[in-house]
Amino acid sequence: MKIVIVCPDVPPNPNGGLGTYLEGLIDALSDVDADIHVVGTSRDRKLPSMSLSGNVKIHRVLSLRPWNNAGTVRRLVGLAWEYLRLNGAGMREALKPGRQADVVAVHDWMCSPAGFILRLLGKPTVYHIHSAEIYLEGGRRGIVSLIGRGLNRIMCWAASAIVVPTMRTVSLVPPIRKRRGVHVIPHGAGKAGMIIDSAAVDYMSSKNRVYSECFLKENRPIVLYIGRLAHHKGILELLEAIRILRDNSLDLYLIIVGCGVPDASMDSKLKKHAVRLDLGDTVHFTGCFLQTDVMIQYMAVADVCAFPSKHEGFGFGALEAMAVGCRVLVGPGYSPDVVASDTGTCIRVTDSVPCHLAEGLELALDKNYMPEMSQKAKEFVADKRNWKLTGVQTFGLYHKVGNAGKIDD
Repeated sequence: MKIVIVCPDVPPNPNGGLGTYLEGLIDALSDVDADIHVVGTSRDRKLPSMSLSGNVKIHRVLSLRPWNNAGTVRRLVGLAWEYLRLNGAGMREALKPGRQADVVAVHDWMCSPAGFILRLLGKPTVYHIHSAEIYLEGGRRGIVSLIGRGLNRIMCWAASAIVVPTMRTVSLVPPIRKRRGVHVIPHGAGKAGMIIDSAAVDYMSSKNRVYSECFLKENRPIVLYIGRLAHHKGILELLEAIRILRDNSLDLYLIIVGCGVPDASMDSKLKKHAVRLDLGDTVHFTGCFLQTDVMIQYMAVADVCAFPSKHEGFGFGALEAMAVGCRVLVGPGYSPDVVASDTGTCIRVTDSVPCHLAEGLELALDKNYMPEMSQKAKEFVADKRNWKLTGVQTFGLYHKVGNAGKIDD
């Protein structure tokens, strides 16, 4: 069976949740008995246009995005051209003479044109919806949101089957609320088939690296944020919470790992906000995402990993931090069933008000409060959020769709 997967972001060095998801899924599918081709964009010109990960062939469409800091019209045209090239590459691989795809999986609305056209041509198609961001207040607005909703509705109608990470996603995306053939397959965390243990990381070496790269001078508690820089991620409120804690004589560092995708202007907005709050010596922005091994070092050094999102499609960051054994704070955007916060795996605040975030951070920084939190989190991720389980369920659905066409149960 030939499976073609089309996704906006491919590993290594993913730029957000989609790329992180695909990295884990590729690991999980690398030894299955199928001919799997992944087509996606990559910003690293040093990477080959095609590489192998086990049995999975990764095809990269180069994306340099010189328009990221340009005006709205130029940026929209640039993104449209990039996604046109991506969708075209996915269709070419699926329709390759002599070895056409038996099933096609497209991820999010950016890849839905390829999925819709291939479905019209008779190819069984699985549509993965990772986020309800375009439907939520505070999510993407304007023409991008309108285009996304339109493409999403068309693909939801055409797809042979639909995959979502949580039941909450079903309730937030109108076209699938009453549709049959919607399958909930939770994502994994960390590398497939293993849970990363911070005890295996050289703490002093990691600490020296973090302090050197982030220009930290004093020995203070570290709060770590990892993810895209976007309004709905709650980072503005996190900065204000850090200021509240500092005013209450709790000196610490906040390290923000990530960048504004697709809105590159968020980087400068957040830096200006940090300056306005007089947090220049407290907050450090890496300006980019980190490779997995480096990210683990940052997590091992952090006293708390904070993810104060107002809404999330799934939320890899928190689960990865839990897998490493970090103490974790999550915002209202994290569904309790995704992180099992009701069982003591993390601290979940029910709104993004800065004073409430500050209270949550203070509790998370207190190692005597819920001392078993880290161990419970690691056990939960190992048992319920591992990529091997995700891979088995996903491949099972692909195989079923490829053999049967439309799946309604």
